[in-house]
Amino acid sequence: MQTAFVSMPGSLSITERRMRSRNTSPLIPNPFVDHVTTHSKKRARIRSYSMTTEPKAPINAPSGVLLLSSSVLAIAAIGCVFELTGGHPTYGFNVTAGILTVSLPSFLFLFYAAIKKGQIEALEDS
Repeated sequence: MQTAFVSMPGSLSITERRMRSRNTSPLIPNPFVDHVTTHSKKRARIRSYSMTTEPKAPINAPSGVLLLSSSVLAIAAIGCVFELTGGHPTYGFNVTAGILTVSLPSFLFLFYAAIKKGQIEALEDS
C-alpha cells in the first residue's frame, strides 16, 4: 500500500524547509552564505561610493614629491634609531629622540599619501 503525500498550497515540503533553515536561520549560521552576502554587500557599497564621489588625496602634491619627502624622513628616522642604540648620539638624546618622534609618523603618513595620490593619478591617466 502506497501513501500519497498531499501538500497544501503555500506549505513547504521537508526538503524546502531544510534548505530555508540552512540558508536563513539566525540560530544556525552558514559561513559560506554569510560570507557571500557580506562580501556582496561590501562590494556594492564600495562600488556605489566610488561612483558617487571622486577620490581625494590626503595632500594635494605630486606623488613623486610625496614619495621623495617620505624617503628623506625614513632615512632620518633610521639614522636616529642607529644613533640612539649606539649609545652616544651626536646631537644629544633629547634632540635625536625628538627628530625620531617627528620623522617616523611623518614618514608613514607621507608614504600613505604618496600611494593614494599615485592611485588617483593613475585613474586620471586611464
